[in-house]
Amino acid sequence: MGRGKGEVLVIGLEPPCPRCAYLTDLVHELVAELSLPCQVRHLDIGNSEAQAIAESKGLKLGTAKDVAQLCGLSINWEEISHLNGGKPNRAAEQTSYGCAASPADRWSPAFDAILRPCEQKAEEAGIMMTPILVIDGVVRHQGSVPDRSRIAQWLQDAFGSRERRGREIIEILGSGCKNCDVLYENLWTALKNAGWSAEYDVLKNKDVNYFIHLGVFVTPAMVMNGKVLSAGKVLDPDTIKALIQKERATKGAAH
Repeated sequence: MGRGKGEVLVIGLEPPCPRCAYLTDLVHELVAELSLPCQVRHLDIGNSEAQAIAESKGLKLGTAKDVAQLCGLSINWEEISHLNGGKPNRAAEQTSYGCAASPADRWSPAFDAILRPCEQKAEEAGIMMTPILVIDGVVRHQGSVPDRSRIAQWLQDAFGSRERRGREIIEILGSGCKNCDVLYENLWTALKNAGWSAEYDVLKNKDVNYFIHLGVFVTPAMVMNGKVLSAGKVLDPDTIKALIQKERATKGAAH
């Protein structure tokens, strides 16, 4: 694949399994921590864009089960099922803010340890195995959740040196539930439709203490340069565009 469009893609299942969800959350956290100018998207393996990425490598998209079946691997699926249905590993503090616990809360390194034989055999079986991390058009990893420091370095390599002076910040506050994801996607759509993508850094923020500091008690919420524009609503792109336009006009009048 050629260079991307300032995007990070996580290819997996929809709804996401714990591994796909955790990797997506981890990328969002790192993008926020590093203040990088990129959009993060999760793509289902049935998505044509995702399939084209695998085909460009001469592979087909698939899961650990697909690899195990093709290669005759013996995997402890009972333990995987137990991990999937077990108690969340992270406290669901966000539930009081209107967001349900994410599948990512069930992830643990045990998933990758059990499925490692599938990861090691995937390409031999002609499979690009989920979860798959694509950064700015380059497939960086597949088959497991990479180490946090490796992801951070890949992100810095792709986006860290880009010009960012003058950018403003728009944040989506929430736990990472479906409503938060939809608001995040709608925000990017609004910015792209208005031709403002280059002017803003879009970040996800899951810090409950930050919510409290801003007076946000219902999520998802949208915050622009520290000012709460909306809380507890999933806004459509046109409404988001109107809110941002109003803030831009107010800022212009102040100057």
